[in-house]
Amino acid sequence: MERIKKPVSILLSLILILGVLTVIPVVTAGALDGVGYLDADGEAQTANGVTGITDGSTSLNTGWYAVTSDTVINSRITCTGDVKLILCSDATLTAHKGITVSGDDNSLTIYGQPEEANKETGKLIIDEVDLGLAGIGGDYEAIGNHITINGGDITVTGGAAAAGIGGGAYGAGENITINGGTVTVTGGYDAAGIGGGVCESGDHITINGGNITVTGGEDAAGIGSGENGDDGRITLSWTNPTDSITASSYSGTVTLEKIFQVGEYRTSTGEVYDLGFIANQTLTPGLPIEYIDEDGVTQSAVDVSGIMDDTTALSDGWYVVTTDVEISDRIICDKDVYLILMDGATLNAPEGIAVNENDCLTIYGQAVGDGTLEITGSGSDSDAGLGGDQGCRSGVITINSGTVNVNIDNVHCVAAAIGGGEDGEGSVFINGGTVSATTEGEGAGIGGAKQCRGFVEINGGNVTASSIGGGAGSVEDHQISSVRLSWTNPSDSIKADSYIGNVTLLEDFRADSALTPAGGLTDNSVIEGKTLTPPGFIGHSLTLEGDIGINYFTLLTDEEIESGAVVDFLWTVEGVEKTDSVTLTAANKTDNGYKATCPVAVAEMTCDVTATLTVGGEELATNTYSVKRYADTILSYVYKMKYIASGKTEERYDQLATLVKTMLDYGAKAQIVFKRNTGNLSNKGIDYTMAPVTSDMIPSTPSDMESGLDDYGLEYAGTTIVYLTETSMRHYYTITDQTKFDAVEDNVTFNGEKVDAKTKDGKIYFELKNIAAPDLDTPYTLTIGESSYDYSVLDYVRACINADDVPRSTFNLVSATYWYSMAANTYFGR
Repeated sequence: MERIKKPVSILLSLILILGVLTVIPVVTAGALDGVGYLDADGEAQTANGVTGITDGSTSLNTGWYAVTSDTVINSRITCTGDVKLILCSDATLTAHKGITVSGDDNSLTIYGQPEEANKETGKLIIDEVDLGLAGIGGDYEAIGNHITINGGDITVTGGAAAAGIGGGAYGAGENITINGGTVTVTGGYDAAGIGGGVCESGDHITINGGNITVTGGEDAAGIGSGENGDDGRITLSWTNPTDSITASSYSGTVTLEKIFQVGEYRTSTGEVYDLGFIANQTLTPGLPIEYIDEDGVTQSAVDVSGIMDDTTALSDGWYVVTTDVEISDRIICDKDVYLILMDGATLNAPEGIAVNENDCLTIYGQAVGDGTLEITGSGSDSDAGLGGDQGCRSGVITINSGTVNVNIDNVHCVAAAIGGGEDGEGSVFINGGTVSATTEGEGAGIGGAKQCRGFVEINGGNVTASSIGGGAGSVEDHQISSVRLSWTNPSDSIKADSYIGNVTLLEDFRADSALTPAGGLTDNSVIEGKTLTPPGFIGHSLTLEGDIGINYFTLLTDEEIESGAVVDFLWTVEGVEKTDSVTLTAANKTDNGYKATCPVAVAEMTCDVTATLTVGGEELATNTYSVKRYADTILSYVYKMKYIASGKTEERYDQLATLVKTMLDYGAKAQIVFKRNTGNLSNKGIDYTMAPVTSDMIPSTPSDMESGLDDYGLEYAGTTIVYLTETSMRHYYTITDQTKFDAVEDNVTFNGEKVDAKTKDGKIYFELKNIAAPDLDTPYTLTIGESSYDYSVLDYVRACINADDVPRSTFNLVSATYWYSMAANTYFGR
């Protein structure tokens, strides 16, 4: 294989190199051959028989011309016939008096050349045009038209009362097209930058790409008509992500062919009703339009058209719903159509969307997934809400994300809600999103029309349907309908009142609570009317208020709990296996299912913890997760959008994000101190930098920990904080008089609870466990006999900061503890 690969790669390299080689003009009989230029589509081409521009080139007739070196022309240039002008790299044409292009039989097309290293784009400068004459276009009282710019660096100023590009004074500017290049245009007094001279219109002005800056003369539009001119038609689009359009103002009917970004706003396509919205603003390509693909991965679409309230035909391309839109007529899909439902936007299509055989519609949502397609009708009793028209099987309908509601309240409808039209089969694939598909008629909710087959595959998402598979009719008619069900995420679910056809579960499911194993069903009733969910673990959360820990959620029946449901945890730290276990009882039941929590040490946030669910002694499911993984989920854009969409404020999310970031930094500092998995620090990838901590930032002061201890036969030896699966505080003592201590030993409490002394390294200690994150600054009281001593975790932090012999790694850990405490206080409102 290696012998094959090398020559292929060398050939590819040669092709790439040749693609950027300069095309050197060859002189033949006084003309230039092989002059390179970029066409209207930005594709490299060459022209032969090209005439070089000189200082005497004031009359240009039909044919090709090129500016090959810096040239100054002091007289006005006139174009007759079809003139094509190439601005060669490193060459400037200064045509002080401008260029006349007027009349139906005359035109001018300007081209630039491909970019080359260390070479400047060819330039055209027009700057001293006489009164009443357009920079490029009409003379006095003459129309300027048939002007096309495909490239180059062009700067044009019109004469007084005349357009920069377009009509002379009292002349219209028409059929002006810009496909590329850098174009800077200024209109003369009372005339448009691009368009009409004074008192005249600018019509059929089209900008398809380039970097365009246009300024109108006083009381005239940047693009459009001169002062008091009639309105014309202007079309704006873009070709490359770097394109931009800036005009001082617009007049006439302005239509956006593609979506633009205007400041922080994204436009739709179609007519602009408020021209002030785009006046004196820079319009840039409205991209990327993000969407969630069939694998749940965020992607970006570039060439996207916006859906408007008059959009009734979608043909072979990408479309997006950017705002709430209602389309009263039935929408027709032609060929391969891709539709993005932006978060917060709804497309209401009461007459439905036609997707007929040989056509395809793929629907995507965004991060939050609340972009919605709403269909409540189908145009007739015979048309699918989303799918085939009467007598048509559906094309391929795929839903990857977003929210799709197709609910047909029509008992006479014989077509599917999603799928085939009357007498038509339906082919539907659902990989994600939230889908509701119901009908009061005899077609399937998802699948075929009445007495027609359905081919349905559901691989993920939350799906609700009146029926899935074939339409109503005898069972025998639908034995060859195919329904294949699977799941991708623990939160996926499927519910249908009935299934008609051969149903295959590609994964194990729970039908309500009963486990239904993968395979073909011989009796569809075992899942009809029941909610199908993944078995085993259905989700996760983090314990943040007390100990740090991972919560694993599972759906189980009461009978399964009674038979014995156990979750065993296993993880490895520096080659040593650690375990924990939870036996689930009614006390573990929450609104989200039964919760089993695995406490995780501060220094073990990046450790993968495998949870194994066993019911009645039989292993049911396993799931591997980590604190770091869920924390990163919380910090993701997707989670943020869903969090805010749930009704919480962005300020509240920012508080949560700060808590998570400080927790991860806290964990990373503990990893370094305790040498736990230091090659994978928990703060990796977060945009958080810990600020310095000084002792004066911690206001509380501990009690005198040594006072009165002689009465109890004790001597204070110090305090330490334990950073294990829970945050604990330990006060250490040396026994100086055993008799005195024996007398008081049973009269010791910590935070109001009796506590026993434990021994370590010849000393005793009293320990308070499970100190919650927002309580790290809370002084806890240790009472020995008649004496009480107050101390907080942050008192320990202050002591470490003030000490001279604390290692830097420990200093960083206690500093991180402080910031974690502050973030917890803010989030939990302590």
